[in-house]
Parts: sequence; C-alpha cells; structure tokens
Amino acid sequence: MSDLISKIKLLDDPDENIYQFIRDSIISDGLDAIPLLENTWGNEHNPLVQERIEEIVKTIQFRHLKTLFLEWKQNGAKDIIYGAYLVAKYIYADLQWDSIETSINKIKTDIWIELNQNLTALEKVKLLNFIVFEVYGFNVTMINPYSPQNYFINHVLDTKKGNDLALCVLYTGIAQRLNIPIFGVNLPNNYIVCYVDQLSAFEAFGDTTDNDVLFYITPRGKGTVFGRKEIDYFLKQAKIEPKRDYYSPVSNLDFIIEMLKQLIISYSEMGYIEKSNDLNEIIHLLI
Repeated sequence: MSDLISKIKLLDDPDENIYQFIRDSIISDGLDAIPLLENTWGNEHNPLVQERIEEIVKTIQFRHLKTLFLEWKQNGAKDIIYGAYLVAKYIYADLQWDSIETSINKIKTDIWIELNQNLTALEKVKLLNFIVFEVYGFNVTMINPYSPQNYFINHVLDTKKGNDLALCVLYTGIAQRLNIPIFGVNLPNNYIVCYVDQLSAFEAFGDTTDNDVLFYITPRGKGTVFGRKEIDYFLKQAKIEPKRDYYSPVSNLDFIIEMLKQLIISYSEMGYIEKSNDLNEIIHLLI
C-alpha cells in the first residue's frame, strides 16, 4: 500500500517519461489500485492529476474486462446472460454480477415452479412467454431502440424495456437455465430466437429441413411463435437473398458478438470513436 501511495504522489511529474513509468507500474497493480486512485481523485485539485487518474483507472478496468471476456469464451460461453453482463460492464464498471444473477434467477424460479417435463415444446414456450412478457412485463422499446442503453442487461432488467436483440438475449438466457433448448438466430435486421429439437423437427418436417429448428419466436407480440415460411416472406419483402444461416441457431458467443457489433454501430453514429475501438478490441478477442 505504501508503495502505491508513493507512486500516486508522483502522478504530477511533468516529465512524460517518468509519468509513463509510474503509470505502467500502477496499472500492473491491477484492480487493487483503484480504490486508492479514486480516493485520491476526489481529494485532488490538480486537473492534470485527475485526468491521469481517470485514464489509469479506465485502463485497469478495461484490461480486467477483456480478461473476463476471454475467460467466458474459453469456458464455452455457456451463460449468455453473463456475456450480456460483461457487455454492460464496459459502461457500468461497478456493475455486480450478483445483482444481475439474482434478478434472472427470480424469473427462472417463477417459470420452473410451473414447468414439468410433460409439457410440449410449444407449451413450454407459452409458459415462458406468460412469465416473461405478462407477469414481469418485459417489452420491446419503441423509443430510440438502438441507442446504447437499450442493449444493456441491467437497463433491461430495471426498466423492463430493451431492443429486440437485448430481449432475445434475456429470453435465451432464461430458457437455457431451465434446459429449454432456445438459441438466437441472426436474421438480418430482425432479431429472433428458435426452439431447437432434432427429433421433433424430424417428426414435423422429415428430411425436408436443413436444420433442427422446430419453430421460431420473436420478442415482439409477447413471444409470437412462427415458422420458416414467415422468414421466407420477410426475406422476400426485404429483398434479401435467403441463406441457410438466416434460419439456423447461432452460438451464445456469436449472439453476444452481434450485440457488440450493433453497439459499435450505435457509438460510431454518435461519434464515440474510442468506445467503438474498445468494443472492436473485445470482438477480436472473441472471434
């Protein structure tokens, strides 16, 4: 601690080389350095020192966030909600996972109480829809849907509002915690999820389908269920050439990467180039 205090006291050094050495040394201390840095910032009257502290704190937090993203990927990216939490943590550095998990588990428990293995796939989704959209009141926001805040899981949980992609991630995460095989679908300009069941899909469609999707679900209309023909129609209306990927499930990792890509577009349009560059850096870690 005394060593860190000594280093922080040197942050006003006008020599850039000395400052860079001190900066790198503090950054190497990692998250443990942040409380003292923040305390110093609050009592500091030198704008240069405050600016330097802010940059150092942000660098430490961003390095730690990249480590968490990499660990999530290496562990199989199994929990898509945790991936969404990491996306939000880029802006809300102090956001705690426990608060997100508590909210998600409450929704999950309310569904689990009513769930039984005798329910059909459609009945399970109807139950999921009832709890998520009716009981908890989640809905797609119509106000600036692609502004950054509408992607963040903490904002969605607090306001019960989010854009299509954020609600798809929330819906997918809750379903997977209940062992309901729902995954995202990267349909261009229209985010949806799908129910994956190889046996049921074969029984329903025989060998006429090229994937194991039984049906699709959109967060709009409180979880409206639809089939492949509706995607055909959407693509035709949008004048988009059909591709197999537009009908197939994607991994949790790919769905979170898509969320990062959409955030980059939002920040770029707002002129926040540094944020866009940071998120691009995270994507390069994940691909």
